Amino acid sequence: MSETAQRRTRVAAWTDLEDGKLAYALVAGVDLVVLRVGTDASVFYGRCLHRGVLLADGRVEGDRLVCGVHGWSYDRETGVTPRGTNNCPVGIATQQKHFRARLVIEESARRLNTFLSAAVELMQVMARACGHAHLNQFDVDDLTTWSRDMASLAGVRYAGVGD
Repeated sequence: MSETAQRRTRVAAWTDLEDGKLAYALVAGVDLVVLRVGTDASVFYGRCLHRGVLLADGRVEGDRLVCGVHGWSYDRETGVTPRGTNNCPVGIATQQKHFRARLVIEESARRLNTFLSAAVELMQVMARACGHAHLNQFDVDDLTTWSRDMASLAGVRYAGVGD
């Protein structure tokens, strides 16, 4: 096992964790959510994958972590979201008519196209900056970070100032 894989980072003090309650933690610039249930504790990525809000602002319902904004849920054992709750208030991830009515298809499609086009264009700029003619030429050697903590956690090259 590499040194990076063996390194541990303290996320929260056990005494600060309330049983059955979500707690926020920030490690190397990454939002996390910590859940203590009895004598077990679990750490998950701290942002809702659906809307990007902090999961620590949500709640625990039985075996699920539930986003406090729109109810998207995650298995508290695995962190996996097998499906949404069908209660997305902006109408994107729902089949409920009163929520779907909020979704303006043409405007949403235009915004999605703008976002994806800009994302691809920026990736192409990065590819050219790395000396590549195509996105499929990226590899692990192209990864670097200016954060020492992220370099240590992710095992990528450090490109900041100093050692």
